[in-house]
Amino acid sequence: MDRLVVLALLLSLVVPLSPAEAQQAQRVYRVGVLNFGSSIPNPLSSPLNNTLVGRLGDLGFKEGGNLVLERRWADGRFDRVQPLTVELVQAKADVIVTIGNKLIELVLAANPRVPMVSLSCDAHAMVASYAKPNGNFTGATCMSTELSPKRLELVKQVAPAAKRVVYLHNPNQGAIGLELTQKAAPQLGLAVRAVEMRSSDDMEKAFAAITAERPDALLVYPDAITFRHRKEIADFALAQRLPAVYAYKEYAEAGGLVSYGSTLVELGERTGELVARILRGAKPSELPIEQTTRIYLTVNMKSARAMGHTIPSQLLLRADRVIE
Repeated sequence: MDRLVVLALLLSLVVPLSPAEAQQAQRVYRVGVLNFGSSIPNPLSSPLNNTLVGRLGDLGFKEGGNLVLERRWADGRFDRVQPLTVELVQAKADVIVTIGNKLIELVLAANPRVPMVSLSCDAHAMVASYAKPNGNFTGATCMSTELSPKRLELVKQVAPAAKRVVYLHNPNQGAIGLELTQKAAPQLGLAVRAVEMRSSDDMEKAFAAITAERPDALLVYPDAITFRHRKEIADFALAQRLPAVYAYKEYAEAGGLVSYGSTLVELGERTGELVARILRGAKPSELPIEQTTRIYLTVNMKSARAMGHTIPSQLLLRADRVIE
């Protein structure tokens, strides 16, 4: 067959891009990521950050190509959140991503226009319906608040003789989780005492308060502060021979005794999918708030042996993962 005829046939099979598709293919998108924590020592070490970037890449938005990530760090200070939000708006971010209900409120107050995707461990109290979030906002939740009573049950299973439990948390996050935990405590024969850790500067003071309480067990609520210091918290609990239950498996991987909850990997993937849909033109109000679909029970037997604690065999049989 004549080469010109073959070439003509091949060209006839090429489907031209629509104007909208051509514009999307050529455009460089900007996604603002506002973190409450610090970029020190390594801003890219977070499993959430890595998964978010990786999922966006899978969906055609590649950092260094058609995607620019505008990262901002509040260094644990809520007073920095709104000025950083203004920076992201001025940088012409197409979407702003953040974590936690307190940050959601502050970012929304400073940013009435740019679409927002938020990941939260608490219930998204600012929306009337997960199916139809109002305004310029959608997100994903790991349902940590709802799982708080279940974690308290695990405390009783891990330490059957326990009577006094310390609930370590940041009061700016997860207030409902504490309320649900305290409500469930009497039925389990437990007394729950809350110890606050609002910032990294509060860590040693929180450890001293826990030591003074002389609890039988520790329950750690997940937020940016406790996650950032998950190894220090796990090391403290180990040194005190204090059975402790956490949320994400990343806490157990850092030395925590038992964790029960979702993973930052799944949450990062869901967040990335929501961001990609908005970049393609969807409105946040059209995107239901995503809820985690899988809960993992992780037991760190290495830590159990180090502290001389026996994990019930029934719990080990239920575990999705046992760290040896």
